[in-house]
Amino acid sequence: MNMTTATPFKNISPFALLTEAQPDSDLFKRSLRASNDHMIQLLANLWISEGFPVAFQQAPYRYDQIRIWVAESLGVSSKEITVVGSARLGFSLSPVKYGKAFNSSSDLDLAISNKMLFNKLKQEFTSFCDDIQNKNIIPRNRSETIIWPENALFISRNLPKNFIDIDKIPNTSRYPLSRQIKSEMAKLQILIQKQTDCPNVKKVSIRVYLDFKSFQSRLNTNLSDLRSKI
Repeated sequence: MNMTTATPFKNISPFALLTEAQPDSDLFKRSLRASNDHMIQLLANLWISEGFPVAFQQAPYRYDQIRIWVAESLGVSSKEITVVGSARLGFSLSPVKYGKAFNSSSDLDLAISNKMLFNKLKQEFTSFCDDIQNKNIIPRNRSETIIWPENALFISRNLPKNFIDIDKIPNTSRYPLSRQIKSEMAKLQILIQKQTDCPNVKKVSIRVYLDFKSFQSRLNTNLSDLRSKI
């Protein structure tokens, strides 16, 4: 029988630093700096895609209530939904504001890995691009005149990476799924605000991935980029 050789423990020494389920930003930074690509994947798996979000430490059950609510609203599995961003670790992983603590001005960033939802949104995005080109939608103000082409370019660049940001598609009846998701997230934010044991957030945002593999790949890329900048 052919047996694979497991990675020796000595090769994952940076993780000896991470003895807590919720490391602070300095500890996470030191571990990330000491990590190779294999270790970055472990960081992404254990501390970002899995585990328990710091933002819900006062009422853990609220986290799963939110996932179930979103799942039922959008017709996906709650297991396909997770929290990312500063709500996950309690601080930002953005290179430009690394370590900034999660607070009431922060977004609650949700990631959904679902092929059907991704493909439907991809179709709406294609319609959005066609509508811009054919002038089927007309910007209502200078801001939309500037932002719409920028958003279309942003999504176009990231489609090969298999994710779509809902906020980049205009909130109009021409794109019913995108509009529905935004409406449901607005309802969710109101529900969260009414709960004294839920974190206060500026808004609820959603990024949809083709599948979990695509989600993991993006996390690895983001952490590799962060490692080179902090």
